[in-house]
Amino acid sequence: MVHVHLSDNRLRRDDHMPLGAGRIGWPRVIQLIQKTGYDDTITLEVFSTDPDYVLLSARKVREWWDQARLAAQEAAAQREAEEAEETEEAEEVEEAEAGEETEAA
Repeated sequence: MVHVHLSDNRLRRDDHMPLGAGRIGWPRVIQLIQKTGYDDTITLEVFSTDPDYVLLSARKVREWWDQARLAAQEAAAQREAEEAEETEEAEEVEEAEAGEETEAA
């Protein structure tokens, strides 16, 4: 991915609405963009004479970006905890099996 352009719409035509005003599921889109490793410029295509719509869209993208990053970090921490638990359980099984072999000898 080289560059990202975002614009919202009602899924019928290219409306270039403020992000969040249309029907696009932006949190999921942002999450998928992050999964690609993309971390560069994002262009917001908001066609309006009111600059507040552009600012609102920029704030929303930052919010969704931060939420997606936090969710990814939490998921990674959860996976790490599960892997540590599995490793601990495997070590306990190995120790128990080693103890049984010692008793049998």
